[in-house]
Amino acid sequence: MHNAIIRNNIVVTTYDIAKKAGVHQGTVSRVLAGVPHVSPETAKRVLDVCKMLNYVPNELARGLRTRRTFSIAVHIPDVAEGVFADPFVLEFINGVTREAARRHYSIILSYNDPSDSDVDFTKIVKSRRADGVIITSPLSSDPRIEMLKQENIPCALGHYIGALGKQMVCVDIDNYYS
Repeated sequence: MHNAIIRNNIVVTTYDIAKKAGVHQGTVSRVLAGVPHVSPETAKRVLDVCKMLNYVPNELARGLRTRRTFSIAVHIPDVAEGVFADPFVLEFINGVTREAARRHYSIILSYNDPSDSDVDFTKIVKSRRADGVIITSPLSSDPRIEMLKQENIPCALGHYIGALGKQMVCVDIDNYYS
């Protein structure tokens, strides 16, 4: 599968980069993957062509190769009308989005009543829509937390009182300002 972007309605692939740089397509793949078995001159030539063509790797193709989605599901329980009117929630989403982007991840945002179990976090990860889950303020009785634990799914919980699994962390505030 060729990695590609659309530039002026023309699809630019790793094949196009290889042709323009005068190298084999496998060489382009090795350069883009950071494999060290390419001469510095060749790597520079390939990267220069990538820059000239404004090439951006195809994240779907990358995900097939790495078996990762490079996205994180973020769930915010909506306990009242206007959850997005809360400045803390907006600041939290902004911070998570910035930090995820810094690490080349995107977020999938969901929210519903914490007692409503329609959102299946394990299915989101197992269906390859996300690599892990962030859940703010889950109920300690939420059966989905136990499912995440049993499936060993990477998860960060905000303000959670309960036992954690191997791939789980809990983040909380201490209400102290320093």
